[in-house]
Amino acid sequence: YQDDIAKIRGSEAAKILGVKRDFLTNWLHANSWAYRLNGSWVAYQQHINNGRLQYKEAKYTDDNTGQEVHKPYFHILPKGLTKLAEAFASGRKAA
Repeated sequence: YQDDIAKIRGSEAAKILGVKRDFLTNWLHANSWAYRLNGSWVAYQQHINNGRLQYKEAKYTDDNTGQEVHKPYFHILPKGLTKLAEAFASGRKAA
């Protein structure tokens, strides 16, 4: 069960929190949990360090160049989901 929760991505987290995915993404960006890097959403290090978000990397071969590509993304961990739920319930910013 813990492993399943640890693999929560944006759309799943939004569903659990009862918000739309775009709202969650915008909130994470506006509240300095995540930022855009070359078209990918990346977690800020402080939220990785405090156990709210987990850095992940997708590896694939680019069809045009044949080169291996590493694309960053993140998962929301249980601690982060809890903090987000508290913030949304109270209408405040989760630091």
